[in-house]
Amino acid sequence: MRERLLGQVRARLRRCTIDGDPTAVLAPEALIEVAALLETVSSPAEDLEIAHTAGLLYWVRCLSSNDQRDFSTALDLLAPVYQVRPGMVPDQVQAIFDEHGPGTFETAPLETAPLWTARAVGLLEDAMRAGDPAALDTAIDLFQQAVEVTPVDHPDRVVRLGNLSAALQFRFERRGQADDLNALIDLRHQTVRAAPIDHPDRPMYLVNLSTALRLRFERTGQPDDLDNALTAGRDAVATISTDHPHRAWCLSTLGGALCLQGERTGQLDDLDAAIDVLRQAVRVAPARDPDRPAYLANLSATLQTRFERTGQTDDLNAISDLLRQALELTPADHPNRPAYLATLSNTLCIRYGRTGQPDDLDNALTVGREAVTVTPTDHPHRAWCLSTLGAALRVRFGRTGQPDDLNAISDLLRQALELTPAGHPNRPAYLFDLGATLRIRFERTGQIDDLNTAIDVLQQAVESPPTDHSNRPAYLVNLSVALQTRFERTGRLEDLNAAIKAGQNAVATTPTDHPERAQCLSVLGIALRTRFELTGQIDDLNTAIRTSQDSEETTSTTSTTSAAETTPPP
Repeated sequence: MRERLLGQVRARLRRCTIDGDPTAVLAPEALIEVAALLETVSSPAEDLEIAHTAGLLYWVRCLSSNDQRDFSTALDLLAPVYQVRPGMVPDQVQAIFDEHGPGTFETAPLETAPLWTARAVGLLEDAMRAGDPAALDTAIDLFQQAVEVTPVDHPDRVVRLGNLSAALQFRFERRGQADDLNALIDLRHQTVRAAPIDHPDRPMYLVNLSTALRLRFERTGQPDDLDNALTAGRDAVATISTDHPHRAWCLSTLGGALCLQGERTGQLDDLDAAIDVLRQAVRVAPARDPDRPAYLANLSATLQTRFERTGQTDDLNAISDLLRQALELTPADHPNRPAYLATLSNTLCIRYGRTGQPDDLDNALTVGREAVTVTPTDHPHRAWCLSTLGAALRVRFGRTGQPDDLNAISDLLRQALELTPAGHPNRPAYLFDLGATLRIRFERTGQIDDLNTAIDVLQQAVESPPTDHSNRPAYLVNLSVALQTRFERTGRLEDLNAAIKAGQNAVATTPTDHPERAQCLSVLGIALRTRFELTGQIDDLNTAIRTSQDSEETTSTTSTTSAAETTPPP
């Protein structure tokens, strides 16, 4: 009986350690067999061969399962073996016993942290390569265990916090769970606090904190998160040496936060400051820096934001040039390549709207399709790529009027929304685009279901945070137009009143120098005049007249300050 059970347990160990089959030791049958083996002796210490074999099985199990019970059982069984022949136990177990002596451990000692970390790194690499969600979750649990056994003042704690935060960020990017983002920010605060002021990697920890805070701001719109992201970014730039290889990264991160501030406040000075910092990042980045394409793309994104405010053609041309440079430096299988392609597609669409050059539209569709084709179905940028291709098709629809394009746009945006969880910063834009598309299709087909759905999704876009986003006026004015359209179809006064309220909110939230303000005023004026004609309320007529006059003055002012005042609808 003893020999047969020893052979069975050893066979399982060989299948796991030699053949790479962890189920051999994780299966319930493995526990049944090792329990039967241990029952053949009154105490494992009386038979070191049994203690060694059983202890190894539990040890190999704990390496795969991260189960504290397996860990404790393995050390209990291997302790008598260590006392007689220390070299027979695994190296990590010997290190633990050398430091603490053999005995029972209710919690894992510090010496196990490298073990958990090494196992976690391998699992994280598997998850990043193959998209294995179970491997990712186990890796995070192991990184967490390594942190938990490491004292607050231990010199390796900073690195272990960094490992855990990197894994959490990867999972957040894949799943978009707010709990992961909150935990990530807490960890990065801990990392900054744990690093001495003169720690060589402190600027990087500050940059990581700034990035996480920006991500949460983009989801929730909480001003404190953006303010803290700016503070961390500025501290990183201030503390990193001018010749540090990561200085460009620090500058680019700060520039991205400044761009968000410009979007939030609508102040051109904030955008100009962001562009200056991002240009510094590109300038100081070595030519062979693998992150150089990202710096070029970040600069192009901020120029895009400024172009949307000013309509300056020079910014638009610079965006195209920067993105082409980024693509030339980016390998075909790089995970950022789809984003660069999608952004270039969007830029070419906008330039087509300015110049009418057919090549720009054709190229926009080509790179937009490439972006969708090369993006894996579980890639965090896939929804954005789908939306961008939809935008290029919408531009072509405006040129050709082909109904098939409208149907394709609707399908693409619905796919994008299926991939985008509630609270994601891009979800309002996808809702807006779908609503605008369905409203146009209603105008073509007269299908009231399209109009009703358009109003529903536009209302969702308006109600999505943050409520002070720079795109909110566009959402409101399009909702107002859709509600006016339904009023014309049904005669429901509730729709007209809601249209006026949305138009008033659009005007109230649009800066006086914004190129879209004239459109907001015009839409509101039409709704007010319609209600006057229905109810005879003189206040509506007076307000409509003032609104129309303001619209004409706004149009006159913007036409003298910009070569083109209105960007194409997103």
